[in-house]
Amino acid sequence: MVSCTTEFILIVQFEVRSNEDFDLLLLLEQKLQNAIGDLARFDGRDWGAGEMNIFIYSACPDKLFTIIREILERERVLPRAKIAYRRVDGEKYTALWPAGFEGFRVK
Repeated sequence: MVSCTTEFILIVQFEVRSNEDFDLLLLLEQKLQNAIGDLARFDGRDWGAGEMNIFIYSACPDKLFTIIREILERERVLPRAKIAYRRVDGEKYTALWPAGFEGFRVK
C-alpha cells in the first residue's frame, strides 16, 4: 500500500491485436474517466509499437487500481491488460496486474 501524498502515474496497457482495438481504447478511457472522478487526472493515451496505453495521474494508485480492475473485469478485457505505476519523478514501475508480472515498460 502506498501513501496518498505522492503523485504517481498509473498506466493501463494492452497489446494491439487489430485496428478495432482503437475503439476499445476510446471506450475504456471514457468508462474509466466516468468512474474515477476526482481520484485521478487523465493524461491521455497513446497507440503504436504494438501497444496502447492510458496514462492516469493519482496520489492513490492502489485505490485507483481497484476501480480500474472492476471496470476491466466488467468489460471482459482484464486478462489482456497490464497495469503498473511509478512515481512521477521515478523510473521503476510497480506492477499491479497481472499478479507477479515484472518488467513493465512503455515502448
